[in-house]
Amino acid sequence: MADSIAKLEKALRRDPDSPRFARLADLFLKRGHIERAIELCQKGCASFPDYATGFIVLSKCYEKQGNLEKAREAMGQALRIDPENPSGHKRLAHLFEQLGIAPQALQSLRQAAYFDPFDPSLAEQIDRFARQTHQEASEPEEATTVPNAAPVESEPKPEPEE
Repeated sequence: MADSIAKLEKALRRDPDSPRFARLADLFLKRGHIERAIELCQKGCASFPDYATGFIVLSKCYEKQGNLEKAREAMGQALRIDPENPSGHKRLAHLFEQLGIAPQALQSLRQAAYFDPFDPSLAEQIDRFARQTHQEASEPEEATTVPNAAPVESEPKPEPEE
């Protein structure tokens, strides 16, 4: 793996305007270098704001760091770029579950099932969250928006005065 990191670092130095940052950050993350991985992803995502993979890796980094809110935000951005990614919706559901937001987890799982109706694990997960939220395990629904991927605010913002 160290050899892979060295090769990717060299390639990234030769071509800094390359989306290879995501693969390199993923390798750093696997080696436990979370801060370095986050730094690479933040810089890379700023340079490639339409590269969903960069935001997925950034989400994994934040989750590993224990920052679930930022992980959720990054995953939400990845899904805004690529809303038909069933793995992305499953990942977002996992983050919602960790955050204790079962209704949003259920919605994300339904969207994952819409895009991947042959994933056998989804029906079971949908049933579990439907029971948890006292909803019916209805048919999968097409993703029209990413479910509440923005940060949850604790207090409403005051209306601007005129």
